[in-house]
Amino acid sequence: EFINEGDLDWTFNYHDITEFTLGKSFLIRFRAAGDNSFDIISWFVDNIEIYRVCKAPDDLDAFFFLDDEYGVINEISWDAPETISPWYGPVHWDTGENNGGTGRTDGGDISVAMRFDENSLSGFDGATCEKISFYLADSGFANIIVKIWTGNDASNLIYSDTVENLIINSYNDIEIDSTIYIDADLEYWIGYRVINQEADSEPIGIDEGPSIYGYGNMYSLDEEYWEPTDTISMNWNWNIWLWVLKDESTSDYLNGYNLYRYVVGVNDDYQFYDYIPHSIGNTFYTYFDTVENYRIPNHCYKVNALWVSESDTCTSPFARYVIPIWDYACVIYEGINDLIDTELKVYPNPVKKSVGLKSEASIEQISILNLQGQILLSTERVQAGNQQIDVSSLEPGIYFLKVKTGKETITKKFIKVE
Repeated sequence: EFINEGDLDWTFNYHDITEFTLGKSFLIRFRAAGDNSFDIISWFVDNIEIYRVCKAPDDLDAFFFLDDEYGVINEISWDAPETISPWYGPVHWDTGENNGGTGRTDGGDISVAMRFDENSLSGFDGATCEKISFYLADSGFANIIVKIWTGNDASNLIYSDTVENLIINSYNDIEIDSTIYIDADLEYWIGYRVINQEADSEPIGIDEGPSIYGYGNMYSLDEEYWEPTDTISMNWNWNIWLWVLKDESTSDYLNGYNLYRYVVGVNDDYQFYDYIPHSIGNTFYTYFDTVENYRIPNHCYKVNALWVSESDTCTSPFARYVIPIWDYACVIYEGINDLIDTELKVYPNPVKKSVGLKSEASIEQISILNLQGQILLSTERVQAGNQQIDVSSLEPGIYFLKVKTGKETITKKFIKVE
C-alpha cells in the first residue's frame, strides 16, 4: 500500500504472492482510491512481471584430474535441490546388512517373503512397485523366482518372474516389468522361491536380527501354508527389499540441470554446454568434461535447475559455489606437471572380476563411480602398495576409480567386461 505524500520517483517493488496463488488461477489488479481524484492523478504502474522462483542446486565445485587415455578431465559436482517430486526408495524389515545365509537342510524348494499388512503400507497408497532386491548368499540351486502376493497367507499371486544372471554374495536388483500400484487396504507379500536347492546350500540372505516376527521372516514349503521362522534358533529377517515410487506432487517436477561453461580467452561469456537429466533419488551429481587445452588459465562452470509443471517451466538461479558468495566454479591447472608424475597404476584394464591398484603413497579413500558420477563402491584408510578391489558385481561398462591421498585426488578410468 502506498499513500500520497507528494512526488515519488520510480521505485522497484517485489511482493511474494505464493501463498495466494500457488496452484490457482488468478488475476492481478492495481486499485487506486482517494477522497479526491487529484489525490491519485498521474499515478503510474509499469514493468509488471509475474514469475515464480524455483529452488536451485547448491555446493557447486570443480577440479581436474588426469586420465591415461583422455588426458586432463574437469570434474564438476553439485548437490540437487530439495524436492517433493516423486519419492523413490525401499521398504523392508531387515537391517539392510547381510549376516550370512540359510536354506533347507535336506534341499528342495522353499519360498521366503516379507509381509506388509494394511497398517505397514498406509503411507504408500497409490505408489508403484519398481523393483525387488534380495541378497543371494550361496549357489547350489536351479532357479530363483521373484514373486509378489496379496491377501491373507499370500493367497493371490499378482507377479512372478524367473530371474537369471544372479550374483552370489551380493544384492540382486530385479526390475518389475509390469505396473503394480499399492492398494493400502490390501496385505502384500514380497519374496522369492528357490527351486531345487541342493542339500546344505544356504542361498537365502539374512540379517543379524532380531526378527520382526510375522513380517520379516515368513517362509513356506508349498506356498499354501506360511509361518514365521523360529525366533530362538533363527532370530533373523530375510534380506528382501521392495523399491517403490511415490508420487507426492503431480504439479512440479525437477527435470534436470543446465550446465554452462566459460573458457577464458575463448568465450566472451558463459555458453550453454550440456543438459543433465535429473535422476529420482540422486542427491549428488558429477559431470566430467574433457579439456582440450589445459594451458588455458581457467575453465569456469555454472549450473541451474530446470523444473517442469503441467502449465509451465521454471529455471532456477545458478547454484552457489561451496563458498556461497559466487555462483560459479573455476578450475585452475596449478601443479598439473607434478600430478602427471604421480605413480599410480591401475591394472588390468579392461577388468573382469577385480581391479588392481598400485600406489607409492598411503591412500585415504578409494571410490568407484559410474558415468553419472554416482558412487557405487567406497573404502577408506587403505595402506600403500598393491590393492585388489572386487568389481564383479558391476555391470559391464565404463567406470572411474577415484583415489584420494593425503595430498591429492587422482581419478583413473577402467572398463568392466563380462
